[in-house]
Order: sequence, then structure tokens, then C-alpha cells
Amino acid sequence: MTSDRSYRHALSFYEALIQLQSDAFGKLDPKKTMTFIYHIMQSSIGSFVELSDGRQGVIKFIPIENPIFPFIEVEREIVTTATSNLCIKKFKDPNEIGAKEKAELKGVKKS
Repeated sequence: MTSDRSYRHALSFYEALIQLQSDAFGKLDPKKTMTFIYHIMQSSIGSFVELSDGRQGVIKFIPIENPIFPFIEVEREIVTTATSNLCIKKFKDPNEIGAKEKAELKGVKKS
């Protein structure tokens, strides 16, 4: 799913999880699939993400009832992708983020 193939482009990590959730009801065992997605998303708490509107944030909480819609801290406020028109565009590599930007995302003022 996350690798390029001759017949389709690779999905992002987040798009692959959405596809897995979609396939859980009909193609896969829903309980096992949702448990898998929940644990994968739990491991992403603290990860830096870029949202569909270009803003960056940090994943703070994963709701067990709908793990693909995490709570994300963006510009010192908590947003959820479940009730907004936002989605995770990509997970950011911490090595690509500068120290000042990283501190701002974590809520520490850096001059």
C-alpha cells in the first residue's frame, strides 16, 4: 500500500490507514483491523505532522473509538481531524524540522 507499483502510486502512511479502516468492514476482520490501527496510531503520539491546510502540529491524543482522527496541537490549540475539514497530509521527519520550529510545535518559546 505504501510502495509505488507499476499500476498505482504509493499511498501515504495515513492514507493507508484510512484504506485499512475502510476495508475492515467487508474484506478484513473489523475487530483485529481496528485494534491494529489503534496501536499503530498510539505509537504516533508526539509525532510531528503536516495538515492538509499546510499547518504543522504534534499528535497529542488518539481516541480509541476512532483512531484515525487524532487530536493534534496546532498553534497552541487542539484540533481534531474528525470535526474539521483537516486531514494529516504527511508525518514529518523530526530531523527535517529546525530546533526553533520544533520548540514552537512543542509549545516552548524559543528566541
